[in-house]
Amino acid sequence: MCRGVSAVMKEVVSVLKMEGQPSSSGNPWAYDEESVLPTLATTYPQLPDLERLIVEDLDPEYQASALDATKRLFVGIRVLDRTSVDHSLVSLITRWPIHISESFLALCLARHPVALIILAYSAVHINKRTNMWFNERWPRLIINGVDGVDGVDGVLKGSQWERWIEWPRRIILSHVHV
Repeated sequence: MCRGVSAVMKEVVSVLKMEGQPSSSGNPWAYDEESVLPTLATTYPQLPDLERLIVEDLDPEYQASALDATKRLFVGIRVLDRTSVDHSLVSLITRWPIHISESFLALCLARHPVALIILAYSAVHINKRTNMWFNERWPRLIINGVDGVDGVDGVLKGSQWERWIEWPRRIILSHVHV
């Protein structure tokens, strides 16, 4: 659905542009990515390991798209960690699938283990705003699909890749719904 909205919007972008659009400080969906980027590796030590995995285990043709998807994911996680749960930046969760490349999407559709690991991290991203009804069930559903925590046969369960999703699994399973 998100990718479809993006495709339609590209066709009518000139109509959607508004005269006198507020500056980034007045835009409720704006965030300062430049201040977040330098803090990612120290705030989330999993990120450099995940980036190494991508470079070591993906064909070069897919590395850039997977690295970009991962960076966008962790930027979103960090921004959401720094804002109130009621802030309009919840839109970062729905923006992520819009902005992933066709190349990364192909990896996901092929169920490549590295793409599935990144999807497990996307569950953490969604988990930041489960106070929104449309996000509430997705983190656990994603982890179940990847890891099979609720007795479901997860794709990576029992494989050499399972250790890569320990952090997302722990975050999702420890989350208490309010």
